[in-house]
Amino acid sequence: MILPAGWIWMALPGIVALLLLAWPRSTRGRAYIATVLVLVLALVALFLPIDKVLILLPGRFFLHIRPSWTLLNRVLVLTDAFRPWLAGLYLALALWLWAAPWARMHPSFVGLALGIGVLLLMALTVRPFLYAALVVEMAVLATVPLASPGEEPTGEGVVRYMAWMTLALPFLLLSGVYLTGLETAPADSPLVRRALPFLVGALLPWLGILPFHSAAPALAESTHPYRAAFILTMMTSTIAVFGLSMVERFTWLRTSETTYLALRLAGMAMFLLGSLWAPFQRHAGRSLGYAWLAENGLGLMALGLGGAQGLEAFTLLLPARMVLFWAMALALAVLIAPEGHLHRDALWGRGWARPWAAGLWVLTWLGLAAWPWTVGVWPRWNVAQGLARLGPLWLLLYAAGLLALSGTALRWWRILWGEREEEEQAPEPPQETRWDRKGLLWAYLVLAASLMAPGAVWSWSQWAARFFALFYR
Repeated sequence: MILPAGWIWMALPGIVALLLLAWPRSTRGRAYIATVLVLVLALVALFLPIDKVLILLPGRFFLHIRPSWTLLNRVLVLTDAFRPWLAGLYLALALWLWAAPWARMHPSFVGLALGIGVLLLMALTVRPFLYAALVVEMAVLATVPLASPGEEPTGEGVVRYMAWMTLALPFLLLSGVYLTGLETAPADSPLVRRALPFLVGALLPWLGILPFHSAAPALAESTHPYRAAFILTMMTSTIAVFGLSMVERFTWLRTSETTYLALRLAGMAMFLLGSLWAPFQRHAGRSLGYAWLAENGLGLMALGLGGAQGLEAFTLLLPARMVLFWAMALALAVLIAPEGHLHRDALWGRGWARPWAAGLWVLTWLGLAAWPWTVGVWPRWNVAQGLARLGPLWLLLYAAGLLALSGTALRWWRILWGEREEEEQAPEPPQETRWDRKGLLWAYLVLAASLMAPGAVWSWSQWAARFFALFYR
């Protein structure tokens, strides 16, 4: 039996996503089906090789998964070296889909989230690679009904996010007009110099780099934090991987020290902007948005370390990023239920009524600040080691950002377990239910498993980094 890889990892989940959108069931029923599907796809990606003949019954039955699949006259290529990214994408989707009922998501969230995951996978595998811009735009359009389901109005932050992401599309297509066939061109080529402004103009809004950074806090302020965190985490991480493939493809980008210096400067600026502004936010959603800016900047700093070292530091950050922002969004979703108020005044003292959710919210901030015995400590320590080789100033700025994130965690601790003045007393919020505690327990278990299995995370990051083989030459 010969099967294209696209049938298994794209066509099947895409069809299921459409069926789930039309299925008249609750979020819980849809989430369980989708989670089982993506877990199976992740396990198949981990253990089933691509483009190799497997003899299942000698002389009777064999299986060969072909790497290429043609769809609408475009070729989608899933090589065997891409399997760790396949597994990572579907494992991350499993987290978001499984916890959707506890986050009280609209039933359409499950089908839309699964469909967006399939579109992002297609963007990473389509050939020619510049068609990825069109596929990413399709995913951006799908985030609008996901961020504003049912009768919920579309917030200003959703519109701003969609506008910034759409703005990148023509710039990337124009850069492709100049860059086609210039993979090994010298950096001083006239066509390269003409294409660079368009390429920069595409990546700045796509990655939320200054001056397009306002989209993340605005999105997190105007929509539910679970939906906002899903959009920011999945979209921006995928775009960063796509940008990494572009750096590998073009020799003049991969071998230029200016490329890595620009990544470090942009990454440090975003990291400091996000971490230093987060403690002063009165809105929990905006605080989450600034945390994402800091995390995105950290990823760019890791890539800015250069070569194989920067690549491995970046891939090591991704599992912790997914787990931390998923747990942070779930904690905040339970913390604000059922009223949905995210302002500091509405959350004051809520830790007494919802201690599990409040504790998870503070714990994830400590993870972002690289506190010992938290999920984020080892990837951030790895980045610190790389920055230490560049000079004390880089390390000092990095430490300042981590201290600011620690201050944000302590500030939210004070707010959630603070006591109101008598004249400010409000009605007691509802207590956590057994259903809420069950979902939060899953989050604590995932954090504990991530802490107890650093070897597995390290092995995955090394395996995933090997997909970009040219960085090791």
